[in-house]
Amino acid sequence: MMNALLIVSALFALSPKTDPAPIAGRVVSPVELTVNVTDGESLSGDRAFRVIVNTDETVTKVEFYVAGDLRDNDTSTPYEFKLDTLAETDGNLKIKFSAYTSEGSSGTKEFTVKVDNGVGLGADFHIKKGLEYLSDSKFDDAITQGRIALKADERANGGRLVLARAFFGKNVMDRAQKYAEDAIAQDPNYVDALEILSAINLKRAFRTVNTGGDRNETLSTIREAIKSAVTSRKKSLDIVADRLSRATPLNPIAAGDAAIKAARYSLAIQILKSAYEKDQRRADLGNRLAFAQMRSGRWGDSIQTLENLRKFGQLNAYSNALQAVIYCRLNQDVASDDAIRNALLADADNVGVKTAQAYIALKRNRTAVLAKIAQDLAKDSAQRPEVSYFASALANR
Repeated sequence: MMNALLIVSALFALSPKTDPAPIAGRVVSPVELTVNVTDGESLSGDRAFRVIVNTDETVTKVEFYVAGDLRDNDTSTPYEFKLDTLAETDGNLKIKFSAYTSEGSSGTKEFTVKVDNGVGLGADFHIKKGLEYLSDSKFDDAITQGRIALKADERANGGRLVLARAFFGKNVMDRAQKYAEDAIAQDPNYVDALEILSAINLKRAFRTVNTGGDRNETLSTIREAIKSAVTSRKKSLDIVADRLSRATPLNPIAAGDAAIKAARYSLAIQILKSAYEKDQRRADLGNRLAFAQMRSGRWGDSIQTLENLRKFGQLNAYSNALQAVIYCRLNQDVASDDAIRNALLADADNVGVKTAQAYIALKRNRTAVLAKIAQDLAKDSAQRPEVSYFASALANR
């Protein structure tokens, strides 16, 4: 038995080996890389690469080279890398991936790709594309287009606005604020940037919470955010009002509305009065003029404007609602009730009529009536600020 074992052992020792031949004292194992990119492929925006390494040995790291420069390395699977093509020049670009093992083996894969972000199409083209993506809530695509626009022309403020709105949509407020402020720094009267900055600060205010620290400090942060929001909003409204007031003869309605939104009632009266005196049958002008006069405390003028509209034209639902509010303010309850009744008969669903009802109910301390009207307003027109006002007033009561 022992002799047989010795013979078998001797035969095994003399048999040819099937393993790879040793080189420099060790066995070489091939290292092959598979990457999700092809030679000649066009790349744009942010491009992600995933590398699969096939080898019998333990992979220690994979490196990523761009134009010969080491950009990144990854030591654990999945081996992933990102290339911001907007940081590169449009045209051909060489990229390389190299993998290394603990036994000293290595493998490499090289590609020549084409960076094509369409920079040559110009900033306006990409701003337009960015706005289209924003309208579809495709915020990441919009960010890419905004960045390309700025690469095409660093002065393209529309690109900054696209970026501000896109980051706002993604709730990345610090980035949104940066681009809005950069746009305003370049153009202090950039209305759209002022508007988005106002929205950003308002959102910051309502997202600020106390996490156990100084309550006064939290309140101060909220207060400053709201103050900044109001300042930006007021400035944008003033700019629009000033611009439109210079074009009053062309569009007194738009100019008057802009002045009213900016709470510049004297300017609104100036714009609307000259237009209304040319045709006192127009309820659209008469109503706006009466509203501006009412908000500036010129109650008698407001009543006279509506009386002229009744005499030369026709009062509509909103005209009667305005009369009801004015008479209520002057404590002429019978006249106020008659006016609101006429308004309801003309159009009970009109938001102006409903808010007039809410105002009268609030002033007369009729909480049950206010509750019903506020509920109707919240159901139909929840986003309007006057609806929030009456809801708050109801909660106060």
